[in-house]
Amino acid sequence: MDKEDKKRYFIVGSVYLEIVTPLFQQKLDENYKSLNFRCLKDFLDNKEVLHILFHLRHRNAWCCTDKANCTNQGALPLNHHQWKQLYAENPGPGIHNCFCKYTAKSVKPDDLDVSLCGLILFNCCNLGQRDQDAVYILRRNKNDYLSHNTTCGITKDEYNSLMDELKTSVLQLDQTKEDELVRIKRRPLDDAMCNKYMTTLLNIHEILEKIDTNTTETLHCVQQIWQHLRTQSLTKQSLEEKTGKQGNKKNPIKPYKLGQSIFTIHHQIDLSSVGGVNWSGEVSGIVMMDDGRLVMCLPYKFRLLICNTDGSPVDSIDVQGIPWSVTAVNNSTVAVALRMSSCIGMYDINNKLKLKSISVPEMFWGALQL
Repeated sequence: MDKEDKKRYFIVGSVYLEIVTPLFQQKLDENYKSLNFRCLKDFLDNKEVLHILFHLRHRNAWCCTDKANCTNQGALPLNHHQWKQLYAENPGPGIHNCFCKYTAKSVKPDDLDVSLCGLILFNCCNLGQRDQDAVYILRRNKNDYLSHNTTCGITKDEYNSLMDELKTSVLQLDQTKEDELVRIKRRPLDDAMCNKYMTTLLNIHEILEKIDTNTTETLHCVQQIWQHLRTQSLTKQSLEEKTGKQGNKKNPIKPYKLGQSIFTIHHQIDLSSVGGVNWSGEVSGIVMMDDGRLVMCLPYKFRLLICNTDGSPVDSIDVQGIPWSVTAVNNSTVAVALRMSSCIGMYDINNKLKLKSISVPEMFWGALQL
């Protein structure tokens, strides 16, 4: 990717996180207070507001009250994660899907990201036409240029018109922000901050929606695999530099005495009976479960190998693809990254079943050197 493209992305992302986000939060705070609501929770609990947001999340739902204002959206701009951030379901069985089943949580404007805050501003607040247009443009451009932009780059042709729209919309909402816009536009590229901003701005909740109730554990697992595959080649190169350059003053090799004990073998597993495992390069990834079992990736056998350390028979799971890296999710589930694929497979090693496949945009490791 072109460095200038990344710098342009960094500038636009900085505008959204450092100017637009706090500006949206401030506007929301001002708006509900002007309507005599004591706090954001009270505003979200207002029946009219709750009813609007309910139908931005739920399709084909007809409420028991205020049916005249029920709507059926073609698209659902309020995703599951955002809805759960705002509302909790009331205790009780409930016999139908209606906004009356929900109560607002104690959230503050500062708790809401730019997407969610902008959605509430645009749909639920009394904004003038120009302010509403500005909020709409800022939300639209965030979705178009940042929310799905896993390349972390914006071309020059896109950038010029985009910055003009950002400036016009921001100044429509707050005329005092011009100096901040100029300051951000002149800043040099900071790679570390740019990567951090990219993580914040991407719509990772689209991935969360595809994952089961173990969302936190599974996402952590996905992040582990992603980080592992992005850094492994760099780590390998770093180790080669440290061990291959005897004259490296920064990382001198510490000699050990002949016969000095460094490692102790606790257990040894004989895999000679498993065809091909002793072939160099056959095992591309391995993880130990809490119960001591080992799960290995056999990429050229297209399967996972489950080794029981107590000597019981070895099991395996056939994989549709090339298993390349494996991470434990819980005591019975592993996540497997597939080479030449943008998917992560979830497998139950107890029942030898594939649970699901998670698509991760731009995660393609066909050219990765391991």
